[in-house]
Amino acid sequence: MRPSIFDVFSGAAKNIDSTWQWGPTQVVGHNSLGDAMTKAVADGTDLSAALATSQDAVVSAMKAQAIPVTTSK
Repeated sequence: MRPSIFDVFSGAAKNIDSTWQWGPTQVVGHNSLGDAMTKAVADGTDLSAALATSQDAVVSAMKAQAIPVTTSK
């Protein structure tokens, strides 16, 4: 008999590192990328421009938090 999915999840949960955290600009990165990609698809424009838009937003957020950052642009 196969274990129930709840038993599998319960066992796996014991191995999760609870000290892990998102980076300080994760929300900006997630939101800006989602918004830029959605707009690019809706407008039928180049997705690489959406990536650049998201990168600019993340770099700005990092600089606003005094996090050193350089880009290859």
